[in-house]
Parts: sequence; C-alpha cells; structure tokens
Amino acid sequence: MILGEFGPTGQPFVEGFLTLPRFGITRNITFLVDTGAHATCIHPRDGVPAAIPFDQLEAPATSYGVGGSATYFRERAVLEFVDGDAREIRSYEVDVLIAKPATDPMHSMNRIPSLLGRDIIGRWRMVYDRTEGILEFTVKSADSVQGDG
Repeated sequence: MILGEFGPTGQPFVEGFLTLPRFGITRNITFLVDTGAHATCIHPRDGVPAAIPFDQLEAPATSYGVGGSATYFRERAVLEFVDGDAREIRSYEVDVLIAKPATDPMHSMNRIPSLLGRDIIGRWRMVYDRTEGILEFTVKSADSVQGDG
C-alpha cells in the first residue's frame, strides 16, 4: 500500500520520485493528488529545485483547467512510488507535462504543487477518509515492480 497524507487544509498529497531520463534528473516530489488532472504535471515549485533545463523542453501542449489554459511541455518520465506493505517500488513510464516558470515570481504557476493525475491514480484504488486521516493507495497495475514482494 502506498500511503499519502493530508495537508493543513485537507489537500491530499503523496510522495514519489520523478526521473527525467533525457536530463539525468531524479527528484523526490510531493504530489497533490488531483482526480481532475488527466496527466501528471510538474510545476516550477518542484522543477526549479530539480534543475530542469526549461530552455531544452520540447513538445508544447496546452492544458485546460479551472483557471483557463496553460502551456506545458511533454517529457518522457519515470514515476516511482514506495509500496510499504509489499516492500516494493512501483514504477510508471509516462509522459508528464512540465510548466516553465512564469517571469513574475508571484504568479500562481510558480507556487502551486505538482499534480499527480489520472495517468497514475487511475491505476490505483484510493481510500480517502479525511475524518480518520486515511489516504491509502492500493496498486492495481504498474509498468514494473522492484523489491522483495
């Protein structure tokens, strides 16, 4: 089971590892679990500390949300999550959407967390019980599994 936690105002988070093979980057990221996001999105709040070379991003894609549209860049990635009960690492090879930092440091794009979208959480079963502080994910499928299992 993969365990998540609730933030101070109840937002659901889960820890994972992002690897961008083209850039040789691996980084721990706290993802906001977003059932409304069709794809996992990496925002500048995580991309800047990870030293993503934003000027080398290719394959622009427009994403539409509550706040309107935004331009992201599609990049092949590996996402990994620790399944503590099984003592395994569950891996997913997906295209993530990466947002470049906005020039205004106070712009919301620079401050929002990265989103874990349905490309991953659609492959899990989620137990979401904020009243009991339970946020658990049972993996139904993964691209690869490593560990004791």
